[in-house]
Amino acid sequence: MNATREYPAASHEGRAPITFLATAHVVNDAYGTVYPVLIPLLMVLSHWSVTVATLAGAIGWMAQAAQPFLGRLVDARPGRYYIALSLLVISVAVLAEPFSRNFFLFLSVILVATLASSLFHPPALAQIGHDSRRSQIMPVFLVSGNVGRAVGPLATSALIVLAGHHISGAAVIALPGLVLAGMAGMMAPRFQMPVRHNAEAVSMRALVRGRTRPLTALLGLTGVRSLVSSGLLAMLPIWFHLQGHNELKAGVYLAVLLFVGSLGNGLGGWLMGRWPRWVLFSVSTAGTAVAFLLFVGSTGFWSLILIGLIGLFAMATSSLNILIGQELLPESRGMGSGVALGLGNSVGALFVALLSLVAGHYGIPAALYIIGVLALLSVPLSFLYGGWTHLDTRFGPRPA
Repeated sequence: MNATREYPAASHEGRAPITFLATAHVVNDAYGTVYPVLIPLLMVLSHWSVTVATLAGAIGWMAQAAQPFLGRLVDARPGRYYIALSLLVISVAVLAEPFSRNFFLFLSVILVATLASSLFHPPALAQIGHDSRRSQIMPVFLVSGNVGRAVGPLATSALIVLAGHHISGAAVIALPGLVLAGMAGMMAPRFQMPVRHNAEAVSMRALVRGRTRPLTALLGLTGVRSLVSSGLLAMLPIWFHLQGHNELKAGVYLAVLLFVGSLGNGLGGWLMGRWPRWVLFSVSTAGTAVAFLLFVGSTGFWSLILIGLIGLFAMATSSLNILIGQELLPESRGMGSGVALGLGNSVGALFVALLSLVAGHYGIPAALYIIGVLALLSVPLSFLYGGWTHLDTRFGPRPA
């Protein structure tokens, strides 16, 4: 039997506190991009090799594979304190990251931070889902997360420079999260919760049965997007460090990548109602591959322009990925979002982890060129995507 749920009717009194949720989203997602800037300094302090450092940068993204399971947990066991708990745990983890000099301790802290960050999204999205203005405020919430990812590396590198290039200066960034965690705890009684009547849990295996093919296609394309973004987040700070640049340059480049990516996300959200999905995926994938390959061989101002174009193209389908994930798993939208975001990100990060061996033996540019070639080879998959998933026919007509 399928689980049935009833949600309270949206009302003015039950509206989600969007200002708080958007601010918390900025901080939560900013904390997910703190650790890449720390890795070059830890290379020096702890004598890590390029292979080890690149692997550390990839593993944080791999932990996002837990998002579908956490989304399913929140759907099955609603609670008012998930947001406060996630903010508290990720803030403490970010506070500990600069002081975790042992490789395995550092990885453990990153994994805890990633899991806490993943736990934030399903309940926060559920709060917005209860709001009568949800169609207007959802873009605000999504853009706030993209802005947060851009703020993370820039703020971290600036704090390190202000502290005299000392890694401990990055710990200050944890303070806003601790404050917001306390606020979330006090606001928790106001949060809406799904009310379940005669609900019988549906197994994850039952949910994905019959949808393996479209889910695999979705994971393939989101994995390529993640391969590009997680590859740059993991390798770019190390590459700049080896070239003798300070932490701020990496922070600026990653901020441009992620901030322009937030604009791409908004543009893609606008276009997905006007273009067929396979066209949007094809343009996004091809543009990402070409801009990436040009970026690896570029220098100076042009490299900054190109990394912005990478973000623009690579993140243009982020909103569409979430929509498709929820369409494929309408019985558990938290799980569907987790598949589109978390599991897709972990697929790309897994390849980055494998490429850490290439980066260590042949240099980071060689590993980056391989990422660009893989992105280029995925363009045919994006052309076939609409036909493989049948999404345009199964879930409504193609956009005009």
